[in-house]
Amino acid sequence: MNDFISSLCAELGRISGEVMFTHEEASQIFGFNTYYKINDIEKKNPNYKFSLETLGIIEANIEFYFKEAENCYKLIQKYKKLNRHLKEYRRQQHNVGRPHYFKEILSGEYEKAYLFGFFGHDGYIGKSTRRIKLEIHHEDISIIDKLAEAIDLDLSNVKIRDRLQTYLIDGEKRVRHSIILDFQCKPMHEDLQRHGFIGSKMEKKEVPAQIKDLIKKAKQENLDKWIPKQERQL
Repeated sequence: MNDFISSLCAELGRISGEVMFTHEEASQIFGFNTYYKINDIEKKNPNYKFSLETLGIIEANIEFYFKEAENCYKLIQKYKKLNRHLKEYRRQQHNVGRPHYFKEILSGEYEKAYLFGFFGHDGYIGKSTRRIKLEIHHEDISIIDKLAEAIDLDLSNVKIRDRLQTYLIDGEKRVRHSIILDFQCKPMHEDLQRHGFIGSKMEKKEVPAQIKDLIKKAKQENLDKWIPKQERQL
Protein backbone atom coordinates (compact mmCIF):
# COMPACT_ATOMS: atom_id res chain seq x y z
CA MET A 1 0.00 0.00 0.00
CA ASN A 2 2.78 2.45 0.94
CA ASP A 3 4.64 1.66 -2.30
CA PHE A 4 1.49 2.30 -4.30
CA ILE A 5 0.73 5.63 -2.60
CA SER A 6 4.38 6.75 -2.79
CA SER A 7 4.69 5.82 -6.48
CA LEU A 8 1.44 7.56 -7.36
CA CYS A 9 2.42 10.70 -5.42
CA ALA A 10 5.84 10.73 -7.09
CA GLU A 11 4.20 10.51 -10.54
CA LEU A 12 1.74 13.29 -9.67
CA GLY A 13 4.68 15.38 -8.46
CA ARG A 14 6.45 14.81 -11.77
CA ILE A 15 3.36 15.94 -13.66
CA SER A 16 2.90 19.07 -11.54
CA GLY A 17 6.61 19.90 -11.74
CA GLU A 18 7.05 19.90 -7.97
CA VAL A 19 9.98 18.23 -6.24
CA MET A 20 7.70 17.18 -3.38
CA PHE A 21 4.03 16.41 -3.84
CA THR A 22 2.61 17.28 -0.40
CA HIS A 23 0.14 15.21 1.63
CA GLU A 24 -2.31 18.10 1.36
CA GLU A 25 -2.23 17.91 -2.42
CA ALA A 26 -2.34 14.11 -2.41
CA SER A 27 -5.35 14.15 -0.06
CA GLN A 28 -7.32 16.15 -2.63
CA ILE A 29 -6.62 13.49 -5.25
CA PHE A 30 -7.20 10.46 -3.02
CA GLY A 31 -10.28 11.83 -1.30
CA PHE A 32 -8.88 11.28 2.21
CA ASN A 33 -5.95 12.43 4.37
CA THR A 34 -3.06 10.34 3.06
CA TYR A 35 -0.76 11.18 6.01
CA TYR A 36 -3.14 9.83 8.64
CA LYS A 37 -4.21 6.95 6.38
CA ILE A 38 -0.63 5.69 5.92
CA ASN A 39 0.08 5.94 9.66
CA ASP A 40 -3.19 4.16 10.47
CA ILE A 41 -2.41 1.34 8.01
CA GLU A 42 1.13 0.86 9.36
CA LYS A 43 -0.01 0.71 13.01
CA LYS A 44 -3.41 -1.02 12.85
CA ASN A 45 -4.01 -2.77 9.53
CA PRO A 46 -0.88 -3.53 7.45
CA ASN A 47 -2.96 -5.73 5.09
CA TYR A 48 -5.40 -2.94 4.24
CA LYS A 49 -6.38 -2.66 0.56
CA PHE A 50 -8.23 0.02 -1.36
CA SER A 51 -11.70 -0.81 -2.63
CA LEU A 52 -12.63 -0.53 -6.31
CA GLU A 53 -14.87 2.38 -5.31
CA THR A 54 -11.89 4.29 -3.82
CA LEU A 55 -9.72 3.54 -6.85
CA GLY A 56 -12.53 4.83 -9.06
CA ILE A 57 -12.58 8.10 -7.10
CA ILE A 58 -8.80 8.46 -7.54
CA GLU A 59 -9.08 7.79 -11.28
CA ALA A 60 -11.84 10.40 -11.58
CA ASN A 61 -9.80 12.99 -9.66
CA ILE A 62 -6.66 12.62 -11.77
CA GLU A 63 -8.62 13.21 -14.97
CA PHE A 64 -7.64 16.85 -14.41
CA TYR A 65 -4.14 15.96 -15.69
CA PHE A 66 -5.52 14.38 -18.88
CA LYS A 67 -2.96 12.45 -20.98
CA GLU A 68 -0.10 13.37 -18.64
CA ALA A 69 -1.66 11.06 -16.05
CA GLU A 70 -1.27 7.95 -18.21
CA ASN A 71 1.37 6.46 -15.88
CA CYS A 72 -0.93 7.07 -12.91
CA TYR A 73 -3.63 4.97 -14.52
CA LYS A 74 -1.05 2.27 -15.24
CA LEU A 75 -0.07 2.25 -11.54
CA ILE A 76 -3.72 1.83 -10.55
CA GLN A 77 -4.22 -1.03 -13.02
CA LYS A 78 -1.05 -2.69 -11.71
CA TYR A 79 -2.38 -2.35 -8.16
CA LYS A 80 -5.65 -4.04 -9.19
CA LYS A 81 -3.75 -6.84 -10.93
CA LEU A 82 -1.52 -7.50 -7.91
CA ASN A 83 -4.46 -7.41 -5.50
CA ARG A 84 -7.16 -9.75 -6.76
CA HIS A 85 -10.66 -9.80 -5.26
CA LEU A 86 -10.64 -6.21 -4.04
CA LYS A 87 -13.79 -5.09 -2.24
CA GLU A 88 -16.33 -3.42 -4.49
CA TYR A 89 -17.03 -0.56 -2.09
CA ARG A 90 -15.79 0.79 1.23
CA ARG A 91 -17.09 -0.87 4.41
CA GLN A 92 -18.13 -3.89 2.34
CA GLN A 93 -18.96 -6.80 4.63
CA HIS A 94 -20.24 -9.53 2.31
CA ASN A 95 -18.02 -12.42 1.24
CA VAL A 96 -19.68 -13.18 -2.10
CA GLY A 97 -17.09 -13.42 -4.86
CA ARG A 98 -19.65 -12.80 -7.65
CA PRO A 99 -22.11 -10.33 -6.08
CA HIS A 100 -23.68 -9.41 -9.45
CA TYR A 101 -24.33 -13.01 -10.52
CA PHE A 102 -28.09 -12.35 -10.85
CA LYS A 103 -27.78 -8.87 -12.39
CA GLU A 104 -28.75 -10.27 -15.79
CA ILE A 105 -30.19 -13.63 -16.77
CA LEU A 106 -29.92 -14.21 -20.49
CA SER A 107 -31.47 -16.87 -22.69
CA GLY A 108 -29.33 -19.99 -22.59
CA GLU A 109 -27.99 -19.44 -19.06
CA TYR A 110 -29.83 -22.51 -17.81
CA GLU A 111 -28.03 -23.04 -14.50
CA LYS A 112 -28.43 -19.39 -13.54
CA ALA A 113 -32.11 -19.45 -14.49
CA TYR A 114 -32.52 -22.70 -12.52
CA LEU A 115 -30.99 -21.18 -9.37
CA PHE A 116 -32.94 -17.96 -9.89
CA GLY A 117 -36.12 -20.03 -10.03
CA PHE A 118 -35.41 -21.38 -6.53
CA PHE A 119 -35.10 -17.82 -5.29
CA GLY A 120 -38.40 -16.98 -6.95
CA HIS A 121 -40.18 -19.73 -5.03
CA ASP A 122 -38.18 -20.31 -1.86
CA GLY A 123 -36.14 -17.15 -1.41
CA TYR A 124 -36.88 -13.95 0.47
CA ILE A 125 -35.01 -10.75 1.17
CA GLY A 126 -35.11 -8.18 3.96
CA LYS A 127 -36.70 -4.80 3.35
CA SER A 128 -34.64 -2.72 5.78
CA THR A 129 -31.57 -5.00 5.82
CA ARG A 130 -29.33 -6.55 3.18
CA ARG A 131 -30.18 -10.10 4.26
CA ILE A 132 -30.88 -12.77 1.65
CA LYS A 133 -32.43 -16.10 2.64
CA LEU A 134 -33.16 -19.29 0.78
CA GLU A 135 -35.27 -21.99 2.46
CA ILE A 136 -35.35 -25.37 0.72
CA HIS A 137 -36.40 -28.93 1.53
CA HIS A 138 -33.56 -30.85 3.18
CA GLU A 139 -33.48 -33.32 0.27
CA ASP A 140 -32.55 -30.41 -2.04
CA ILE A 141 -29.54 -29.37 0.03
CA SER A 142 -27.30 -29.78 -3.03
CA ILE A 143 -28.89 -26.56 -4.33
CA ILE A 144 -27.06 -24.64 -1.60
CA ASP A 145 -23.73 -26.10 -2.75
CA LYS A 146 -24.53 -25.26 -6.39
CA LEU A 147 -25.50 -21.71 -5.45
CA ALA A 148 -22.38 -21.24 -3.31
CA GLU A 149 -20.19 -22.41 -6.18
CA ALA A 150 -22.00 -20.20 -8.72
CA ILE A 151 -21.79 -16.97 -6.69
CA ASP A 152 -18.44 -17.88 -5.04
CA LEU A 153 -19.87 -17.84 -1.50
CA ASP A 154 -17.78 -19.07 1.43
CA LEU A 155 -20.29 -21.25 3.33
CA SER A 156 -18.04 -21.35 6.41
CA ASN A 157 -18.83 -17.67 7.03
CA VAL A 158 -22.62 -17.72 6.62
CA LYS A 159 -25.58 -19.07 8.57
CA ILE A 160 -27.05 -22.44 7.61
CA ARG A 161 -29.66 -23.91 9.93
CA ASP A 162 -32.29 -26.62 10.08
CA ARG A 163 -35.97 -25.91 10.53
CA LEU A 164 -38.65 -28.42 11.54
CA GLN A 165 -42.32 -27.56 11.07
CA THR A 166 -45.20 -29.74 12.25
CA TYR A 167 -48.61 -29.55 10.58
CA LEU A 168 -51.71 -31.70 9.94
CA ILE A 169 -52.93 -33.08 6.60
CA ASP A 170 -56.26 -34.92 6.73
CA GLY A 171 -55.77 -35.36 10.45
CA GLU A 172 -52.32 -36.90 9.99
CA LYS A 173 -49.30 -35.29 11.60
CA ARG A 174 -46.54 -34.33 9.16
CA VAL A 175 -43.10 -32.84 9.71
CA ARG A 176 -41.38 -30.63 7.17
CA HIS A 177 -37.60 -30.53 7.41
CA SER A 178 -36.05 -27.55 5.62
CA ILE A 179 -32.62 -25.94 5.38
CA ILE A 180 -32.21 -22.16 5.55
CA LEU A 181 -29.26 -20.33 4.01
CA ASP A 182 -28.87 -16.81 5.41
CA PHE A 183 -26.28 -14.28 4.20
CA GLN A 184 -25.78 -10.59 3.40
CA CYS A 185 -24.78 -9.04 0.09
CA LYS A 186 -25.80 -5.47 -0.81
CA PRO A 187 -25.22 -5.70 -4.60
CA MET A 188 -27.08 -9.04 -4.93
CA HIS A 189 -29.89 -7.77 -2.68
CA GLU A 190 -30.31 -4.75 -5.00
CA ASP A 191 -30.25 -6.92 -8.14
CA LEU A 192 -32.92 -9.25 -6.73
CA GLN A 193 -35.04 -6.25 -5.82
CA ARG A 194 -34.80 -4.98 -9.39
CA HIS A 195 -36.06 -8.37 -10.58
CA GLY A 196 -39.19 -8.01 -8.44
CA PHE A 197 -38.39 -9.75 -5.17
CA ILE A 198 -40.08 -8.16 -2.16
CA GLY A 199 -40.12 -8.98 1.54
CA SER A 200 -40.60 -12.54 2.72
CA LYS A 201 -42.23 -15.71 1.40
CA MET A 202 -45.23 -15.05 3.60
CA GLU A 203 -46.06 -11.83 1.75
CA LYS A 204 -47.91 -11.67 -1.55
CA LYS A 205 -45.43 -11.89 -4.39
CA GLU A 206 -45.71 -11.78 -8.14
CA VAL A 207 -43.65 -13.84 -10.52
CA PRO A 208 -40.56 -11.67 -11.21
CA ALA A 209 -40.58 -10.04 -14.64
CA GLN A 210 -37.29 -11.76 -15.47
CA ILE A 211 -38.91 -15.21 -15.00
CA LYS A 212 -41.88 -14.19 -17.16
CA ASP A 213 -39.53 -13.01 -19.90
CA LEU A 214 -37.46 -16.23 -19.79
CA ILE A 215 -40.62 -18.35 -20.02
CA LYS A 216 -41.79 -16.28 -22.99
CA LYS A 217 -38.42 -16.72 -24.74
CA ALA A 218 -38.38 -20.46 -24.01
CA LYS A 219 -41.86 -20.87 -25.52
CA GLN A 220 -40.82 -18.92 -28.60
CA GLU A 221 -37.66 -21.03 -29.01
CA ASN A 222 -39.78 -24.19 -28.91
CA LEU A 223 -42.17 -22.74 -31.47
CA ASP A 224 -39.24 -21.85 -33.74
CA LYS A 225 -37.95 -25.44 -33.48
CA TRP A 226 -41.17 -27.29 -34.14
CA ILE A 227 -43.22 -25.03 -36.44
CA PRO A 228 -41.88 -24.76 -40.01
CA LYS A 229 -41.06 -21.21 -41.12
CA GLN A 230 -43.64 -21.31 -43.96
CA GLU A 231 -46.44 -22.28 -41.54
CA ARG A 232 -45.49 -19.42 -39.16
CA GLN A 233 -45.75 -16.98 -42.07
CA LEU A 234 -49.21 -18.30 -42.92
